[in-house]
Amino acid sequence: MAKILISNAMTVNGPRDVGHYGVKAAADLVRDFGLAGIELTTRWGMSSEWVRKQIGKVPVIGVHGSWTWQYWHQNRWNHQATFSENIKGKLAWLIQPPMKYPLARNIAIELGAEYLCLHPDIFMGIDNHYAELRAFSSSHPLLLVENNCEEGHEGVDWALSFAHEVYARGILLDTNHLGLVPSDNRAPESAYGAVRKRVKAVHLSDLSRETGRAKLIPGTGELEWLPRLLGWLKDDHFDGPYVFEFRHPGNSPEEATASALDFLANNGIKPD
Repeated sequence: MAKILISNAMTVNGPRDVGHYGVKAAADLVRDFGLAGIELTTRWGMSSEWVRKQIGKVPVIGVHGSWTWQYWHQNRWNHQATFSENIKGKLAWLIQPPMKYPLARNIAIELGAEYLCLHPDIFMGIDNHYAELRAFSSSHPLLLVENNCEEGHEGVDWALSFAHEVYARGILLDTNHLGLVPSDNRAPESAYGAVRKRVKAVHLSDLSRETGRAKLIPGTGELEWLPRLLGWLKDDHFDGPYVFEFRHPGNSPEEATASALDFLANNGIKPD
């Protein structure tokens, strides 16, 4: 039996409940499918009180500090983006750690989340925030670091290094990111082996090179090693949450959730 969560990132990019940032829709999916709770991706202006009004009694198991693709090149110019996007990206790089991180941290504490997940690239080159992260990790053992797929600081090794630097509790293993890092994707068993003792949660999705970085319903892409990864986790008696964090073009959120649950069941993993 497994703890399975829905991320509001599944619904935030679609037309359904956009005004609720996908939070209400994610809670509805948890209720409909009898799952453990949600992993909350935060945004500007969000508060614990607002979240609780959207989700009722549905548990918030995890909180994910918000991230957007514009942080890809951080304070460097991204030649694949427009001038306006680069300006927005630069501003986001400047303000995210001092403003967005405390928001996610406070919501995680106030809602009683089991973990707070951060992308380490958010703090790339902003070392003065490391002390704040260490202080949080020492007093609230919630902090997880997600393995990145961003140029210059990608892969499980980089995630482990950053986790050590900020005293993080462990690693949140994102399968889509694992597939986007060539060295990790070529040797997934080795990559998993490097973090296996520190994996506390898993973001489950698939990957198609035709659609670039878009996360897909597990079992519908190119990551042929996904079933093996689930087997390694089972062999290691992994008891952390599996988080559905994927897009679902052509499918409703309900259809996508049912498909992902079937994928897990076919690999011997069923919800609590």
